[in-house]
Amino acid sequence: MTSEQMSNYKRFLTNQEKLFDKLFKSYDPGINAVYTLYHLPETNVTIHPPRFEIEIQLSMLKLVEVVEPEEKATFLFDYQSNWYDPRLTWDPEDFGGINHIYVPRSRVWIPETTIVDCSEVKVFDNEYTRYVWLHSNGSIGMYTASVTSVVCQMDVYKFPMDTHTCSVNLLFHTYQLSEFLITGKTGTMPRPVNQLGNGEWQMNSIQMTIEPVVDNMTYLTRFEGTFSRNPGFYIVLVMIPAYFINVLSIVALFMDIENRSDKFTVGMTNIMSMSFILVILSEDLPKTKNLPILAIYTVTSLAIMLVSLTAVVLLPKLKNYYANRRLARGEKIPKNDEVPRTCWGRIKFYFKVEYVFMAVFQIANFVNFIIIFT
Repeated sequence: MTSEQMSNYKRFLTNQEKLFDKLFKSYDPGINAVYTLYHLPETNVTIHPPRFEIEIQLSMLKLVEVVEPEEKATFLFDYQSNWYDPRLTWDPEDFGGINHIYVPRSRVWIPETTIVDCSEVKVFDNEYTRYVWLHSNGSIGMYTASVTSVVCQMDVYKFPMDTHTCSVNLLFHTYQLSEFLITGKTGTMPRPVNQLGNGEWQMNSIQMTIEPVVDNMTYLTRFEGTFSRNPGFYIVLVMIPAYFINVLSIVALFMDIENRSDKFTVGMTNIMSMSFILVILSEDLPKTKNLPILAIYTVTSLAIMLVSLTAVVLLPKLKNYYANRRLARGEKIPKNDEVPRTCWGRIKFYFKVEYVFMAVFQIANFVNFIIIFT
């Protein structure tokens, strides 16, 4: 640093010290800047300056975690707030051209803001970062960084292709609606919105709304994030394997239908696989009144397998029953490996009734699988 630069720096520090003395000599941060005198006692006429204005600008809303059984979403929630305090103004010409300074938060009055509808809030407000910026016209701004866990209702009917909307809500409890005004906007994010999710979830959009609540007594500021699940994990590791397990199980059940001892093993193995999938879903999803479509698919697959197993048990008995009736009428029963000579007889020989049942259950299994994606 040159001697001239050092001289300018010392001059700046001296002017800044004088400015601090001027601003905070009689300033009390415990007295707020919200105007509350609406009616003068003498005239009872409404005479007051414009409402106190607070500007909220969203800087970051990144999805960290979604705990569906608890219907809870965790965000990195950073925002910038700006307001005006007429007690902290000065003429830059009187203080060497200084038009803004940085002041510890404890030295200025800060409007009360509360994050509501949340289960946990962790604010990164270490002492060495707790500063606000103050401009000569009295405008003050500060940056707040936090990790916020919010509770939001989740509709998991379309799981694993589900989409949810959760919001981080800021409420100004203390002040009356007629005393202050909130303006807000979504600032420029450090990354595109679609990169603000995590490995399982993708952020689709971020919106901000401001609305009066509690009988129009205060404002609620909502920062809403809409995010959808990346379904690849469940499609590849749950849905497709479950579908092909059912396909192979149905084929195994209706091939060589007379050998029923092995059919029960195949059927019970399939039922256990589907039951295991249901157990996984019951642990990962909230207990809502609407069953997720994947659970409906699994239960339907289980029902198809139970009906198939029932058909395998009953078909041999029905075939024996009709064979005995034909014998009673004196009809000739062809052997199993004897190919009939007539065209209709050959059709019935090659397209046995169990194959028809197999085709019907395979179609039902395929339709059940396709419905998930509609």
